Amino acid sequence: MFLTRQNLLVFLLLMSFFFVSACSSDQAQQQAGICISFDDRSIKEWYSLQELLARYNAKVTFFISGAAALTAEEVRMLKELEQQGHEIGSHGALHVRARDYIREHSYQEYLRDEVFSNTRALEKKGFLPTAFAYPYGRGYWFTDLLLEKHFKAIRHAVSTDSIRGLSATDDIFFKLGESKELVAASIDANVHLNKEAIDNALQKAATENKVLMIFGHKPAQAPSPGSYTFNIALLEYILQQANKHNLEFYRVSDLVQD
Repeated sequence: MFLTRQNLLVFLLLMSFFFVSACSSDQAQQQAGICISFDDRSIKEWYSLQELLARYNAKVTFFISGAAALTAEEVRMLKELEQQGHEIGSHGALHVRARDYIREHSYQEYLRDEVFSNTRALEKKGFLPTAFAYPYGRGYWFTDLLLEKHFKAIRHAVSTDSIRGLSATDDIFFKLGESKELVAASIDANVHLNKEAIDNALQKAATENKVLMIFGHKPAQAPSPGSYTFNIALLEYILQQANKHNLEFYRVSDLVQD
């Protein structure tokens, strides 16, 4: 059958409609949100947050360091958190600065000793991590390329002390589908966040239809100033305000599409 001019026009119109519909569907899926993660190995303290997280239907990512040292009880707690929909990621076996370790040894040894050693330890305990967070927040550009072959998502970190607060830090606002560059800002006591900074950041995420990325270490009722601990009351305020702004809760691996 020959394709007439009229049939060709109809075909092109149908294809245009399909393309616009597909793009609209993708855009609809890109809901503004917040991505919260926790680093290191404060398992019991994280486990104590489960009721708080469930109250706000929040799903988060726990990045585990030194996985070989996890006790059977800690594994049980992490398994329970995973069953509740939270993500278990990897944070390195030695918890070293990537740049320092590579300079003193080699990038092959960094991958072997820090990255893959921890991944294997997690796998032996029944976890399959698809996200990796750099200890101290930074690696090399080429370590990113190497890690992307083994992990779905790679998370970096920044300090908001030196860059005018959360809402002014564009790197921590992620647009779904734009890139694989994931950068989070700390909510620990050492960065001195206040409610105004939180409100401005959540409002920006909602207004610009982006995902705000934040992380902390060990939860505490009254964290010491300057410590790598965050206030549980501050976390609850973040969860409350995220719901107020109708923000979706994302795990780290949710942000990177296959």
